[in-house]
Amino acid sequence: MSTIIESLKWRYATKIFDINRKLTDNQVNTLKHSISLTASSLGLQPYKIIVVSDHKIKKSLFPHSYNQLQITTASHLFVFCAIEKIDDSYTQEFIKLMSKIQNKSMEDLHGYKSMINNFINNSDDGAKLLWASKQTYIAIGNLLTTCALEEIDACPMEGFDAEKYSEILSLKEKGLKVLALVATGFRSKDDKYGIMPKVRKVYSDLFVEM
Repeated sequence: MSTIIESLKWRYATKIFDINRKLTDNQVNTLKHSISLTASSLGLQPYKIIVVSDHKIKKSLFPHSYNQLQITTASHLFVFCAIEKIDDSYTQEFIKLMSKIQNKSMEDLHGYKSMINNFINNSDDGAKLLWASKQTYIAIGNLLTTCALEEIDACPMEGFDAEKYSEILSLKEKGLKVLALVATGFRSKDDKYGIMPKVRKVYSDLFVEM
């Protein structure tokens, strides 16, 4: 596809995937890489993604996803979770990583660390979860765009029982809170939504020029 606009026109929220077609390891790694490179506030990436390809696990999640066929027909299910405990310890590990990658001393990064800690320590748990959720959705958007560019079908989803997902995927033990899903794979010829025209607002209703 020659332009990103053509790729975005091509994509749609796939409802049924071709169960016989699977993403290659290279394709999965490309999607992971795009998530990894997503911009996030302060660079903290306050999220973690569970990548589910095991059919037995997808089948166990199916009844807790309103029986939506994306869950069991997708090649890979990306489960986006916010990290619940963002504190001084989390910040310290991030600064260590920054020091290593950017070849800077911990002393040189002291000011940046203090700025991050000031933000974290002045936010209650609810505010931090909301902040982490916003960062997570930026990553989801980046994943969807990458899928379109790579001609991989995808469907973002919020219709599921979060408590059951947490139980099945042991998210509480990992300190994670599930927010949304992105099912990925290749569209089925039986998915009628693939040929439907997109319904979008006209520019005059969507944008305000100033």
